[in-house]
Amino acid sequence: MAVTTIRGQQVKDGDIGREDLNTTTGGRAVVRKVIAGSNLTISSTGADSGTGDVTINSPIQIFKKTGITLLASSWVSATPDYYTYSDTDIKNSTTIVDFVPDNDSIQDVIDAFIYPMMTSATGTVTFYCDVKPVNDITGHLIIINY
Repeated sequence: MAVTTIRGQQVKDGDIGREDLNTTTGGRAVVRKVIAGSNLTISSTGADSGTGDVTINSPIQIFKKTGITLLASSWVSATPDYYTYSDTDIKNSTTIVDFVPDNDSIQDVIDAFIYPMMTSATGTVTFYCDVKPVNDITGHLIIINY
C-alpha cells in the first residue's frame, strides 16, 4: 500500500495533540508544553497554561550604565574610605552592582585598593577602598535587580 502524503493545508488547528508530537528525535523534536520554573511566570494563549503562544517573564532586570566617573574629590575619609554613587535603577539592598573600570583607570583602582565588594541600598551603591584615589576613576556599572 502506498504512503499517504498529507499537505500542511489539510491539517487544521486542534487536529494534532501533544501525544502526536516528537520530543525525542534530535533535530526534529518540538516543545510540548512550557512550565514556569522558580521565580519565572508565563502567560499563554492556549487552552492549557504553557500552550499556544507562550511568553516567559522574569523578575530579573539587568542594566549596563556606561560613562560612569567616580570623582577622586568625592571619596569620604573613614575606615575604610568610601564613595556613594546614586542611580535610580538600584532598587534595594538585594540589588547586585558590579563596577568594571576602564583600562585607563586600572592602575588607579590598584593603587587605591578598591574593594570588589560594594553595598547597595535603594537608589545608591557604596564603594570602599583602603587609600583615597588620586585620580578620577572611569568605567561602567552592571546593575542586576531581582
